[in-house]
Amino acid sequence: MARVNGGFFGELSGSVGNVTFARSRGGIQTARRRASPSNPRTAAQQSQRGRFKQIQAFASAFLDTGLIRAFWQRYATGGLSAYNAFMKANSAAMPDGFDPAAGLVSRGNGFAAVVLAGVAPSGADPNTYVLSIDGGSGAANDLLVGLLYNALQNQAVMVDAGATRGDGQVEVPVPAVWVQDDEDALFAYAFAYRVRGRNELRLSETSMKKVNGNPFQVPAPDVPPTETGQEVPFGQAAG
Repeated sequence: MARVNGGFFGELSGSVGNVTFARSRGGIQTARRRASPSNPRTAAQQSQRGRFKQIQAFASAFLDTGLIRAFWQRYATGGLSAYNAFMKANSAAMPDGFDPAAGLVSRGNGFAAVVLAGVAPSGADPNTYVLSIDGGSGAANDLLVGLLYNALQNQAVMVDAGATRGDGQVEVPVPAVWVQDDEDALFAYAFAYRVRGRNELRLSETSMKKVNGNPFQVPAPDVPPTETGQEVPFGQAAG
């Protein structure tokens, strides 16, 4: 609260509401309207804030699948959670803007890579996509994980049902509305893993392929308007 020193017309100090009173060394008393937290609106600042929000949503979509969170828990060191580790890795992978094609769903630890060679609807079920895999140099019984991400709806589906490198493919069923409306927004991911003794987890890097080659731009989220502060001479109302 503000205090009056030397009578009603004396010096003021402290704050009233959102105005803070101060006296300079030269004896001029001023009032500063305290600024609300800055909320930058330049194009570059909005782009970075939008990118971060989009990566947050991307992280939530994948970590909500359950198994992916368990995989990222192995990187949760130094006080990081699985979510924090996923965010840190994907923020570094997408420095110039949100790009699902650059997403890191898994991080390899020296395990033989797989290559996602193709993605196509199943001939038997149009609501299922077949992810075709080049298994690389890994063992035929290494397990495969297949995922599809819908960038319009920010949802991910995952299959970890025993498919292996030797099978050469993994089938991922999706909601029918994805197939009908959002094919330009679908991104496919695959990786291989193996669990060794003492629950040691071995992972390959993510391999990604856009389901449809058409370009897709994820809309940037809205950014709230800026609120700024203003300094005015003591006794004068702020404009």
